[in-house]
Order: sequence, then structure tokens, then C-alpha cells
Amino acid sequence: MSASVIVIDPRAVSWANWSALVGSGLRAYGLNIPLGLPEKEWQRFAYAITDIPSVAGLDPPRPQAFKTWQMWGLALNQTLLNSGL
Repeated sequence: MSASVIVIDPRAVSWANWSALVGSGLRAYGLNIPLGLPEKEWQRFAYAITDIPSVAGLDPPRPQAFKTWQMWGLALNQTLLNSGL
């Protein structure tokens, strides 16, 4: 990924909106991120992101370490912001 990534605070929006915004943003880079997953499948969505080679190289937070998608999303945002993406 060569352009800046826009982070969205997951505490401020619903799962449907957050995952659609994040997923669509990553799809703009040609990545196949699953869209429209129900909230109970948030870890599937999360692994699709953490398995992206350029994200995996940043040592992103692993979804299984979090009870909620919001907490994982905050940790992911911090990783992305710290990386300078």
C-alpha cells in the first residue's frame, strides 16, 4: 500500500458501517476483503486484513486476543498510525 490509510474509530460507528468503510478502502488497493459479514463473524474480516502481506509485516494485533471487534479495531488503528501508513 503506497497511499495513506484512513483510520475510522470503531467506537463511533456500527459494525456494518465500520467494516464496509474499512473493507471498501482496502478493496481500493485491489485487496479481496469480505464485505457484508455479520458482526458475529468479525474475526473472519479481521484475519482477512491481518493476512495482507503489507499489514502482516507491521505485526498487527491478532483478532483472537480481543473479545470485541471495537477493541481489535482500535488496536489495528494504532498499529497503522504507528507505522506511518
